[in-house]
Amino acid sequence: MSRLVLPVLLLLFFCSFAHAATPKYFALGEPVLDMTGGDVAIQIPISVDSVEGLRDMLKDGAIMELSITAKLLRVRGFLPNLTLSEQVFASPLRHNPLTREFSLTMPGAEQAIVDKNLTRLVAATWQKLQFSLGPTSLMTEPDSEYRIVLDFSLRHTEVPPWLAKAFL
Repeated sequence: MSRLVLPVLLLLFFCSFAHAATPKYFALGEPVLDMTGGDVAIQIPISVDSVEGLRDMLKDGAIMELSITAKLLRVRGFLPNLTLSEQVFASPLRHNPLTREFSLTMPGAEQAIVDKNLTRLVAATWQKLQFSLGPTSLMTEPDSEYRIVLDFSLRHTEVPPWLAKAFL
């Protein structure tokens, strides 16, 4: 019995550190819908609950990607909702160990945004997200209900080099 107690306690001890550092959810700010200028645009401030955990994962070699799928739907009674517009937003985030800088690529940008401070980088980019869902002419039905559906994910895009090695 005593032989099992020490390994189990060590396993629980190390698992608690690995589990506590990973980001678990997004904190969404108040979304702003802008329909001026003939375009449906949405602005969504996004922050991660554990910037320290994200920083640790990036420094360990992970490449993370924030992926957002936004759909503009026309709600129909008995028929399935009609998708009027769908936009996919992908923003990869990585760490360069040589320069000790974090780089984040925004869609449509020619160059990555680079900063040594991850908190400041996320505040300057993901907390100011804005993208278009298409022209307002898509919403032509006068008495119809329209809905915007957002799907968020933050995931590994590549396996870190230290994890790709086979352990025997």
